[in-house]
Amino acid sequence: MNSRFLVTSFLINALFGQTPEMAKVIYQKALSSNEAYQTLNELTMNVGHRISGSENFTKAMAWGVATMKAKGLVNVRTEKVMSPRWVRGKESIQLISPRPMNLTMLGLGMSVGTPQEGLTGEVVIVDDFDHLEKLGEQVRGKIVLFDVPFVTYDRSVTYRSSGPSRAAQYGAIACLIRSAGSSNSNTPHTGTLSYDSRWPKIPAAALSLEHAILLRRMSESNQKIIIKLNMEAKQLSDVEEGNVIGEIIGSKNPKEIIVLSGHLDSWDVGQGAQDDGAGCIIALEAASLLNQMKIVPERTIRVVLFANEENGVAGGRSYRERHESELNNHIALLESDSGNGRITGFTLDLPGRPPRQRGVNPYGDKSLKGDPSLIERFQSLAKFQEISGAKAFTLGMSGVDVSPMVEAGAVGIGASHNMSKYFDVHHTEADTFDKIIKADLQHNVGSVAILAYTLSFSSTRLQ
Repeated sequence: MNSRFLVTSFLINALFGQTPEMAKVIYQKALSSNEAYQTLNELTMNVGHRISGSENFTKAMAWGVATMKAKGLVNVRTEKVMSPRWVRGKESIQLISPRPMNLTMLGLGMSVGTPQEGLTGEVVIVDDFDHLEKLGEQVRGKIVLFDVPFVTYDRSVTYRSSGPSRAAQYGAIACLIRSAGSSNSNTPHTGTLSYDSRWPKIPAAALSLEHAILLRRMSESNQKIIIKLNMEAKQLSDVEEGNVIGEIIGSKNPKEIIVLSGHLDSWDVGQGAQDDGAGCIIALEAASLLNQMKIVPERTIRVVLFANEENGVAGGRSYRERHESELNNHIALLESDSGNGRITGFTLDLPGRPPRQRGVNPYGDKSLKGDPSLIERFQSLAKFQEISGAKAFTLGMSGVDVSPMVEAGAVGIGASHNMSKYFDVHHTEADTFDKIIKADLQHNVGSVAILAYTLSFSSTRLQ
């Protein structure tokens, strides 16, 4: 009998018999491997940051294809995605009054630029949207600064996303936000905004926490704040890119698919190590680990490195359009997009849920009901994570890239990472490889590999 068949048969019996011995073997193999750490080092060192539409993203796609082939995945390919191309250009903020100094800023993604000569104006400090509404026409012709302390990302990101248009509604000429992150290292946080078509598009940027607080102190001392903002940001024509895909073909049910994914693009600062280089490597190396162990899954394991999560989700939407007819054959789509903190468990994103509104997590609603059988089947997988400790299997969001498929009726799974340090570096120049903890990355690869293995051999389907 074929030795590979004997190994596979043993694995099935071990995992679905009395003891989760195979889960232990997979996990220990992940902990002893240096490959994930080396592969992420290569991506961040040789490609670096990789915003959609850039030369670096093109390099990242080529890197993804070559790496998947080198690790033994098959059907390696790119699938067409038309991505937006936003270019930052040069940018700066100078404080003119009450004393001259340069302020630390990052333009928000998809922002328009200033006139070539820049914009000079008085700054009005705003506490929140209610405060802006009370000020109303008092902000006309001025620059609004939303100085909102970071409590949670969902709360802060609302000001980044819709603050510029809310300020433009009352006649502001530009918008600044206190950086939507927890860092106090003078590292501002970028990210995409969403203009409301009812109001003029105005330039928008994030200030570092320290400089936002400085302007607040000046305002509270009744000093008039004048700044000059220069931004060359511009939107160019969409470009053709691609989701990078590779597979391990299932031996028994090859048309049934388990997706492991992350997004290959990043913002144009830092190295994109945590967001989402780590997620890409976790997905890729989990599949590669099973391949190295000569495990032939019964269902196909498909690794997808999505394009354009950060400023458009074109990769996720393109995947849904291309694969919509086979979504019912997707057993689950897992995404890791919360950095490299240790995975503590996994979340089930219910099929067919409505689109998530920014800042609103539907799973915070205690009344939310799902198929009890589906939830029970999902939670039964937790027993195979005893060795990893990633045992918290709950309802929750999956990932931005897989959400179009979840909304269309597929099952999403999210990796629940420890995010205590994530927003120190998220979307900043500080998102670099040196922040990656090797042991955590090994743990994360092992946890996802166990889940992929379990799903690939389970006699019951989530979908």
